[in-house]
Amino acid sequence: MFELDRGSSRSLPEPDLVPILDGLTCVIFFLLLSISFIGLTKLTLPPSASTVVSAGVEKLPVSPKIKVRREGSQLSVELEWMSIRPESAKFSYPRDESKRSIES
Repeated sequence: MFELDRGSSRSLPEPDLVPILDGLTCVIFFLLLSISFIGLTKLTLPPSASTVVSAGVEKLPVSPKIKVRREGSQLSVELEWMSIRPESAKFSYPRDESKRSIES
C-alpha cells in the first residue's frame, strides 16, 4: 500500500536569519530612542514669569469717529470713541486760503 522511502527524507526549510536580525535591530533601536524621551515627560517646569492680565484692564477704544467741520475761517477736527468710558478730543485750526491745495 504505502511505500516508505527511507532514503529521501524531507528536510525542513531553514529561515533566513538576516531579515529577522534586521527587524530585531530596528526594534531595539526604536526602544532605545523611546526610552530617552520618557525622561522628558517626567520633567516639572517652574511656573512662567509672565503676568496675568486682570479683568479690570480697560479695553481699547471701540468705534472711533472723526468729524471735520468748517466754521468760517476755522477748521475743527473732533475725534470720538465709544468704549467703557466714551471720550472725545477736539482741535481747531485756522484756515489759510493761500495754502489751499484741494478745491471743494
